[in-house]
Amino acid sequence: MTFDYLQAKFKQRLYPLSADPAFLGIYAVKSGYLDSSLVGVTDQFLEHAGNYDAKYFNYDRSKRLVEAGLKHARPTPSNPEVLDVGSGSGNSVLPILDMFTEARVVATDISPQLLVLLRNNLARRPDWLERCGLVCGDALEAQLLQNSFDIAIGSSILHHLLHPANAIRQVCSSVRPGGCALFFEPFEIGSAMLRLIYERLLAERSHLKITKAVADMLQLLVTDIRVRSGPDKTIYPQLDDKWLFTRTFFEEQARANGVSVIVSPLHAAKDSFRNQTLHYLRIVLGGGESLLSSKAWDMIRYYDEAFSEELKSEMLIEGYVVFQK
Repeated sequence: MTFDYLQAKFKQRLYPLSADPAFLGIYAVKSGYLDSSLVGVTDQFLEHAGNYDAKYFNYDRSKRLVEAGLKHARPTPSNPEVLDVGSGSGNSVLPILDMFTEARVVATDISPQLLVLLRNNLARRPDWLERCGLVCGDALEAQLLQNSFDIAIGSSILHHLLHPANAIRQVCSSVRPGGCALFFEPFEIGSAMLRLIYERLLAERSHLKITKAVADMLQLLVTDIRVRSGPDKTIYPQLDDKWLFTRTFFEEQARANGVSVIVSPLHAAKDSFRNQTLHYLRIVLGGGESLLSSKAWDMIRYYDEAFSEELKSEMLIEGYVVFQK
């Protein structure tokens, strides 16, 4: 993608990220970006970006999510101009480039290291590099021109930001009338239910034959949900995962920005507590169902069956958020 195309999407001047060949082809929203202090961003996304990529990059899963999310929006042009916020190493960028073979994507992320990984992924396909530009910067620092994109996508980005409402306002402004902004985010109500389930599992750890490794994981999740659901937001700059959202929050953002919003579960309501627990076991411990005893799974199943699927569709653990302009 040409620099002129990228620059035409931003109010402020863009700069080469660095003269170092390691960062070739990546631009920044301000001069001297590599020397600036990044508030609220931890080493997970910087020095340890490779580990983060290895743990969370999943093209097939991301493509399914993007396809399903866009079904909630109005029909998309075959050659959309796309803003990707918090692109990382390309979880949503690569599927968009594949799904829309004439799309042009402006990929942004606060982490130079993650954008290097994205650039290297794009280099596997010359046409990808031709249709995608990389800009490094805080989502709140990037001054995007209004009505510049058909689609904006943030794949699990808002909950990492100190001020997600400001990012929503910026992104909605950058989308053209008729376009949409699509986010995938965690929700407090489903997470709170998981916390209660995990606290009961821990209380009956011996009876349920829960190993120390699994108990440690469950305790970390319980603590994480408790802290992120609490009233003290001053701790957020120290956290990677900050917010757990409510449907009301996104409805308020839609009204404030003059757009409509659809909030929908990311995953099927049936067995949602079981499936989320399996996801954690795979991500954190690299294992699966065998890491928990049949008695423990029976307890989780009890909660999965305690609510109707209709109610559980309201009890989101993770959800699509589609702002339609």
